[in-house]
Amino acid sequence: MPVRFLTPLFLAGLAAVAIPVALHLMRRHADPIVPFGALRLISRTPVEQIRRRRLRELLLLALRCAALALLALAFARPYFVSAEAQGSAPLTVVALDTSYSVSTRAQVERARQQAIAAVDEAPSGGQQ
Repeated sequence: MPVRFLTPLFLAGLAAVAIPVALHLMRRHADPIVPFGALRLISRTPVEQIRRRRLRELLLLALRCAALALLALAFARPYFVSAEAQGSAPLTVVALDTSYSVSTRAQVERARQQAIAAVDEAPSGGQQ
């Protein structure tokens, strides 16, 4: 079953995946240590392991890229086309408004005539 998109222009949004990658690559990895007199009395904390931090950063980068890609794909509105649907006859659906906006007898009669005309103009062989 082939996949098609209702709004394929939104697939250009997949280029936005490059933004987190570029930010990740341009980010400075090490901040310089500046000695500060008031902090010398505070005990030092162990530095986080570099491997864990890198793994966490890469996982976060992958999640950000996946979120942007899924968002672009969702806006493109994909749908599957089956072989059965391609060969079937078109379906004609007529719906009449029954709210108070169509409350006069003339409006109801005109809507009824338009519905009959739509059914008559529907291609033969299709479902009605």
